[in-house]
Amino acid sequence: MRGSPLLQALLLAVVLALAGIPVWSLTRPHAHAEPARSSKTEPGMTAADLIVTSTAEAEVELALSGTTIWQGRPAAPRFEAALSLPPDAELVARVRWARSGTSAARFQVSRDGEQLADVTLWGDTEATDVLSVSPRPPAP
Repeated sequence: MRGSPLLQALLLAVVLALAGIPVWSLTRPHAHAEPARSSKTEPGMTAADLIVTSTAEAEVELALSGTTIWQGRPAAPRFEAALSLPPDAELVARVRWARSGTSAARFQVSRDGEQLADVTLWGDTEATDVLSVSPRPPAP
């Protein structure tokens, strides 16, 4: 075998240290999203839970009939919120990522444990799409 054993050991230590950086990043504690708060529902509206998970820090906005009903600020990779929605709703979701490059944001809307919508938006710095939220018909 060629080379100095001391140099080989030093090179191995450097490689292991570099491999440890992603592991440290994934396993260290992160700031938790603020828990969902209960909100009073208006007549004809029902409570729904929203979870937004993004691959990068983002600002999120939801609109219903042209009116902003929820904003997730400051920029964070995860949001949770309690919303008051009609039984069937068309929400316009807008995501603005803090960094450029392809990113994704997953929107999950549920009501009483039933998944109503599960949509992923992809984009470079911003993405906008419509989320259709409606109860699923019972299985036959």
